[in-house]
Amino acid sequence: MENKQVKVYLFLPYLRTMRGVQIGDFTLKALDDFRKEPQDIKNELLRICSFFRQAEGRQLEAFNYLLIEDTKEGVDKVLIRIRKAVEIMRYLTLDPKGKGLKPEHTTIYAIFPDPENPRKFGKEDKDEEHYMYRITEDFSGKERFATFPHASKRPPFAKEIYGESLPHIDDKLATRLFSELNETDLRAISWYNKTFSINASDHKENLLRLSVAFECFFQLDEEKGKQESLSELSNLLKTKIRNNLNWIVDCIKPFVVSKIVKRLSDEVEKQTGSKAIRKWFKKHFYSVGSGIRHGDEVAELPKPVVSKGKLGMSLWYAGDASHEYLNNVYFGQRLFKFLLEEKYFPYQKYIKQMQIGYLEELLVSDEERLKILEQTIKKKTVGKLTHEDLRIISSLGGTYYGDKVRIMTILKRILEELKKNTSKWKEISTSGELLLKVDLKESDFSDYEKTKPFYYALIEIDSFFDKAESKIEITDENVKFFYIKQFISFATNRFL
Repeated sequence: MENKQVKVYLFLPYLRTMRGVQIGDFTLKALDDFRKEPQDIKNELLRICSFFRQAEGRQLEAFNYLLIEDTKEGVDKVLIRIRKAVEIMRYLTLDPKGKGLKPEHTTIYAIFPDPENPRKFGKEDKDEEHYMYRITEDFSGKERFATFPHASKRPPFAKEIYGESLPHIDDKLATRLFSELNETDLRAISWYNKTFSINASDHKENLLRLSVAFECFFQLDEEKGKQESLSELSNLLKTKIRNNLNWIVDCIKPFVVSKIVKRLSDEVEKQTGSKAIRKWFKKHFYSVGSGIRHGDEVAELPKPVVSKGKLGMSLWYAGDASHEYLNNVYFGQRLFKFLLEEKYFPYQKYIKQMQIGYLEELLVSDEERLKILEQTIKKKTVGKLTHEDLRIISSLGGTYYGDKVRIMTILKRILEELKKNTSKWKEISTSGELLLKVDLKESDFSDYEKTKPFYYALIEIDSFFDKAESKIEITDENVKFFYIKQFISFATNRFL
């Protein structure tokens, strides 16, 4: 009985690619492979297709599949391996900026045909064959049943969401994750992946999922002695203090929560070296998640607000942010991705600092960043600016549409910095001097004819840097001028 063969089809219906899909060590076949299958396998796959009809009521135009035949024990082992591979592949293809696939595109169904297929019921149905299947989504263990031909009338698994080919995957990172990802971090990325699901009803749901991802990643529940200590405390309360037990528990709960928040926040700061990110994690993210988890009143605001009193009470960043993606789930996704990839594929020291810098800048509004930049360069004499001072510049590109006079003021100061490099300055001296001498007011920028000479000067300088810095090396001096170039490019676009 134990050696009885089990047949299972793994079906990927929502990623509409004509090619095979590689998931770890497994290759899900494509239409070219389907055409080479024996007729009985073709018929089975076509019946299964009827469960995943398109929204227009047509058959699938493309799908990927894999047939596994083994003992029950053998099939279970394969499903465990491919489930891990799917979560890693999903992690690699999801993107907080919305440019990747959705989890639903990578949903795999395990489809078990009834061993007695086809079945016939009663004399009146003697000429009609009924095919029955047990189907589980993403190896969840929760089975649903479907029959053919009746399922073709009302498809039971229609998500009405279809993707195309997989986006580019970093092969080196993928190899490292497939070979080294441990079970705790696999659970962490599984929860991280859930935060992208279209099934989430609101940000609160995704924020809780992301909280669990961080708890798994930092192995909160595996801290030595934690469970024993909690058990001992619980028993002590039950045996020694029977009266007012609920009141005592209510008093202890905030203390325990604060300890957990502090431990996780300390770990975030340890791994990033950033007090700003630690503050976000403690004030804006985990405390909010804890409040939701324990049924406390938590405000979900439709947009960022300017109110320091909202710290820890909003799913948005409150007074420290202003631009499009700034909500706790988005930033948490970015931070989780950084921490996990730093663990398995460490960044070079400089690149790590740069990535942390980008994260920190997300926590500051565009207007605030511009003010910080303006104050920084005013305090330093020419030749004293470093690439760290200028790093904030590159993050402004494409997001800020504010005070053009302020931007011009900063641009002129940076051109003075650029004059220290005579080899570069001699190539742009005419346009550079023109910009240094200009004295524009806000009203002037609405007059294209008046600003046209300065706009063309910016284009000329920007064009020179595009050629001169195309193969930039990672040195302090070159990086400094790389950021100057970024700001010039930004200024060019803002003055259009």
